Amino acid sequence: MKNIELIMDCGFTLYEAKILLEVVSHGRTNATQIAMNTGVPKNKVYEILENFLERRIITSFLSKPKQYSVKNLRGILKKNLQYKKRELKKIEGDVNKFIRTLPMRKESEKDFQIMEGKTAMVEKIVKTLDKVDKESIGFIDVWTARPENLKAIKQAIARGVKFYFLGEVNKKTISMIRKYQQLGVQIKNYPIEGAGYSILDKKYVQLRVTEEKLISLWIENSYLAGILRQHFWGIWRKIR
Repeated sequence: MKNIELIMDCGFTLYEAKILLEVVSHGRTNATQIAMNTGVPKNKVYEILENFLERRIITSFLSKPKQYSVKNLRGILKKNLQYKKRELKKIEGDVNKFIRTLPMRKESEKDFQIMEGKTAMVEKIVKTLDKVDKESIGFIDVWTARPENLKAIKQAIARGVKFYFLGEVNKKTISMIRKYQQLGVQIKNYPIEGAGYSILDKKYVQLRVTEEKLISLWIENSYLAGILRQHFWGIWRKIR
């Protein structure tokens, strides 16, 4: 299971990771054997294998039944990691460009705020959750499960708010993640490092940078929320 999680950390779905590991472990194998050994439905096996062939992740052999192999898994995983880093860097660049176009606001309007540290971040989230009616999504780069935060989420869920988080599930984070899941938060494993965001009710945006110290930027803007929601749900739908 650990090897499957490592492959998923490089940007593959659970089914894709199982199939890759199965092909690598046997050198050459066929779709029927893959389905039997992995538990992945046979129709999904064929679909993923065709996708892998198009992306040149695997090669096939003209045998009966057709067999498949992986030539360079190490290179494939490194390439996927590089792609994910470029993707995150592009998003960061697009967001920074967007921020520079925003008009300056008065302090009293409070729709543009910068703060430092986990305590300030949690306090702002708790206050904002009081205004949320429908949805809260998070691209979680740093996990925290403080009592006041959990209480605010519990109250929001009781009002009908839906919570969806993407973030890395590992030995360090699992205890906090379970607390969220017990409240009803839906969580999928996805490796995130250095930057993240939260979107509340398609309106409130929290951007975070955590490479050296946690800096969070709050913006009340539905257009920016829409850009980041599109990114979030695009990844969410790919993860099994």
